[in-house]
Amino acid sequence: MKKSISDENIMLKQKLIHYQSEVSKYKERLKKYEKSAQLNQNTQSNNNHILEDQVAELKQKINELIQQVEELKTENMILKSNGGVKNQEIHFSQDGKKQSLNSWFVNNLENQKAIKHHNRTLNNKWDQDKKK
Repeated sequence: MKKSISDENIMLKQKLIHYQSEVSKYKERLKKYEKSAQLNQNTQSNNNHILEDQVAELKQKINELIQQVEELKTENMILKSNGGVKNQEIHFSQDGKKQSLNSWFVNNLENQKAIKHHNRTLNNKWDQDKKK
C-alpha cells in the first residue's frame, strides 16, 4: 500500500505541476490579449479624434461656402436689378493681354457699393419690422 500511495502522490504532484504550467501559460495569453485590446482601443480613439477634427473642418468649410453662395446670390440679385452686366469694349494690348475700358477693379468697386447700399436697405427694413 505504501507504494501505491507514494505513486499516487507523485502522479498528483506531476498533475499539479502540469496545471500550474497551464495556468501560467493562459495568464501570459491573457496579458497579451489585454495589451492588444488596449492598443486597439487607443488606436481607435486616436482615429476617432482625427475623424472628428476632419468633420469639424469640413463643417466649417461648408459654412464658409454657404456664406459665399449667399453673397453671390445677393450680388446676382443686385446685378439683375441694375440691368445686368454692362457691355464692355475689350482691347488687346501689345503683349496680347485683354484690357477693358472699364477695368475689373472699377466694376468690382461699383458692385461693392451696390451691395452695401442693398444691405443697408435690408437692415433698415429689418429694423423697422423689429420695431413693430
